[in-house]
Amino acid sequence: MPKSPEFTAISSTDRSGTRDHRPGCGFGEESRLGRLYRADGNVLLLGAGHANNTSLHLAEYRASFPGKRTHTEGAPVSVEGERRWMQFDELVWKDDDFAALGEAFAASGAERRGNVGTGTARLMRQRALVDFAVGWMERNR
Repeated sequence: MPKSPEFTAISSTDRSGTRDHRPGCGFGEESRLGRLYRADGNVLLLGAGHANNTSLHLAEYRASFPGKRTHTEGAPVSVEGERRWMQFDELVWKDDDFAALGEAFAASGAERRGNVGTGTARLMRQRALVDFAVGWMERNR
């Protein structure tokens, strides 16, 4: 897919986005969301609203707000070719305010909407969304 200033794609088969993805950073800086942010990519929601916008979790990692906490999770990982169980701390995600946050972002004029078939498409710069969401979370959570 040719790259243009209007669209940046991160393929689900491109493993370079997960090479440095450490446990405990599911949607944080070292995740594909962080990579998309650094690439100044776009978010395209097709038939879905901001309540399902995973990019908003990157803002949760960055924002400071009361009640922010982590919990312990575990997963099998490959260490020097050997499968081992690893425990790590992961952010407890809170997405019940994503719809309201997304509507506030849309009201800022930074989101374009249009129809695709019978659904609504929403297109936005991920960096603008995440930066907006960090401030919104710090003021509203």
